[in-house]
Amino acid sequence: MATKKFFFIIILQLFLFWPVMAQSAKTVEVKKAGTLFELLSEEERLGLHELTVIGNLNSQDMIVLRHMAGAKDKTDSILWTGSLRILDLSKASFVNDKKPFFKIIAPREFSISIDVKYKVRRINKRTGESTVMSHEEYMEELNDRVNSNSSRMLNGTNVGKKPNRIENLHPEKRTIHLNEIDKEMWKEIKNWKLNVHSDYYLDYQEEDSTFYLFCTMAKKKLSSCMFYNCVLLERVVFSSNIEYIGNNCFQNCASLQTIEIPKRVEKIAPSAFKKTPNLKNVYISKKPANKFLELDDELIIGKFFSSSSPDVTIERY
Repeated sequence: MATKKFFFIIILQLFLFWPVMAQSAKTVEVKKAGTLFELLSEEERLGLHELTVIGNLNSQDMIVLRHMAGAKDKTDSILWTGSLRILDLSKASFVNDKKPFFKIIAPREFSISIDVKYKVRRINKRTGESTVMSHEEYMEELNDRVNSNSSRMLNGTNVGKKPNRIENLHPEKRTIHLNEIDKEMWKEIKNWKLNVHSDYYLDYQEEDSTFYLFCTMAKKKLSSCMFYNCVLLERVVFSSNIEYIGNNCFQNCASLQTIEIPKRVEKIAPSAFKKTPNLKNVYISKKPANKFLELDDELIIGKFFSSSSPDVTIERY
């Protein structure tokens, strides 16, 4: 009799809690980038523990995933966070999207490299003498020559062959630290060509007089700060076509325990796994697609994991 009562209680509990258990995991196909929010109910966004996503994802989708995984961003107006622990993106792809999914205050020691001037070298074909001049100076000289030749043609005079050969030189580089830049200087240089990465850009916001780094999505990249502060995330799987893991990508993922490095990864930023104290298992293919992941396991641990994840081990599969 006691045994029957025990089984009755078990069956009753399964009946009562099955809907909750069934909703703890879900697979969703995103047919149009930017629609993940619409494909999940509020209960799912808040309560799912495990999520598999198929399809193309942009910055708007990344915002949803970040908050589901516990990120609380001081720089946006979203207040809710979910319960997501396990995220499978093995059949998902990222699209290029210049709209930011995250912004962070740029440190004052942050520096930018600017193409200040574009220079050319003029070489006299007859004498071999060379002269370096700015692009602006060269254009002025070229315009003068065009005008002179036009006058000669009008007068019936032979123009002749060009006596000079022109070679483009690399742009001059100047490194500027943020603590050197004020509001007026920024207005002058913001339209210059800035030497920044494809997955973030620098900008100044006048409303709070602050420089921010704006993180964006890029194909085949785990962008900088992609999972920054996703404190609930324990395990994440990515597509094999990922080639780069960006700066601070998993910083402050305090619950992260397991990650698989895609076999085509060519570069990992040194700060990618900063402050991931519970990371223990890193899986890397025995047959990676490039030499970077053929490095000795201890070297990889020492370079990217040891300071933040003291108990980490690498397993080759």
